[in-house]
Amino acid sequence: MIWGAGGHALVIADLLRRRGGFEIVGFIDDLQPGRAGEAFNGATILGSGESLRIAREGGATHLVVAIGNSQVRLKLAAKAEELGFELAPAIHPGASIAQDAVIGAGTQVIAGGVSIRLRNSGVVSSSIPVPAWITSASSRMACMCRRGRGLAEVCASGGVH
Repeated sequence: MIWGAGGHALVIADLLRRRGGFEIVGFIDDLQPGRAGEAFNGATILGSGESLRIAREGGATHLVVAIGNSQVRLKLAAKAEELGFELAPAIHPGASIAQDAVIGAGTQVIAGGVSIRLRNSGVVSSSIPVPAWITSASSRMACMCRRGRGLAEVCASGGVH
């Protein structure tokens, strides 16, 4: 399942299909719940977030929150976990990830993520779900960014430690 049905959802759906391992059973659109039943990017919009409980009861197990806003993404990720979904990492097959990097639940590595090597902190902790995104960023040293932030977003703001 993909929670989101806009531009970010299109990117996430593409990389999930390229990577393999997951079948996209549907999209969730909270902004336009009237789109329920509409075909979207090779699947169907199932409705708003209220549809998640039904999907979970129907056997859906994994979810990716494909919303660009970090704070909204964190809030929706928490709600999805409360419903019993596992937050799936979405990693583009063209991204180069350091062998010893640990990518946390819900992390999104978009095309252009290069040689990511991050400390056990916000982005890569396997002990807490972190819906973060990494795009067009290159980090060959240990670094960390706050929970839910994008690495490119942090680099642009000078917040890499």
